[in-house]
Amino acid sequence: TVRIALLGDSMVEALQVPFEKNAGQLLEKRLNAKQEVALPGERVEVLNFGTSNYSVGQYLLVWENIAAQCKPDYVFVFVAGIQIRRNPTAQELGAFPATEKESLSVRPTFGIVDGRLVRTPAKDFERFEEIQERLIRDEFDGSRVRAKPHRCFILDYMIWPAYNVLVKLQDYATGRVLSVPITDEMIAITKGILDVMDEEVRGVGAKFIVVDCCTYFDSSWKNASDALRAHCSQRAMGYLDLSAVLAKANASGVVTRWPNDLHFNEAGNRLFADAMMDWFKAHSATSTSVLSSN
Repeated sequence: TVRIALLGDSMVEALQVPFEKNAGQLLEKRLNAKQEVALPGERVEVLNFGTSNYSVGQYLLVWENIAAQCKPDYVFVFVAGIQIRRNPTAQELGAFPATEKESLSVRPTFGIVDGRLVRTPAKDFERFEEIQERLIRDEFDGSRVRAKPHRCFILDYMIWPAYNVLVKLQDYATGRVLSVPITDEMIAITKGILDVMDEEVRGVGAKFIVVDCCTYFDSSWKNASDALRAHCSQRAMGYLDLSAVLAKANASGVVTRWPNDLHFNEAGNRLFADAMMDWFKAHSATSTSVLSSN
């Protein structure tokens, strides 16, 4: 069995589409068809480790604690400005009434000190778990999901949607969706995390590939994309420019996001799978030699 691990946040998790239509499952089906790329082995498994709201640093923790145990032959890691910004950010504003005015340190953070990657645990995580468990038990009747209550018909169904449309039109016109700068420090931390992950992935004989999706979300994040491309080239890491694939599709009229959020729709997931498939086609000889050596 050839195993491919996908590391990412909600963009990889892809809860917005049926399971069989997420990028990992589409890639698995095509590779098992053995019509475009024939990887050695009887079958291919694509393992999706995407987790909502994760940072690039948390991908490293997922790799070390879970994904590495599955002994993948390839590891694709999804990187955009959103995940880069999360690396040094522990706090998240509360999303529920019990915590809506609080800022909890619920994410482990990462930094570079004297050229070395430093990890700091999330100090409020146990409290966050307690609040979450209480919310599920008392307000969600034991379920982890529920329909969001509507506060006002006019606000929820008329004013707010109209505002969102105007904002999105401006965003698409300017190519800026999130418009929050990615600093040199954030980029340096991300490169440090990727270096550690690449070293560990190589150490088990697997191939590490960075999926760059920075400019797809915000054109001002080109500095991060340029830095990723250059760093991958310098370190001989695999590199996949997913932004270019999606931008080309968008220019031809293909809609790759849902109307109300930034997550990939079915077309976006299909193009993500296409891009990974094209990477295998371009590196088919290298892929075979890597697996043979394992």
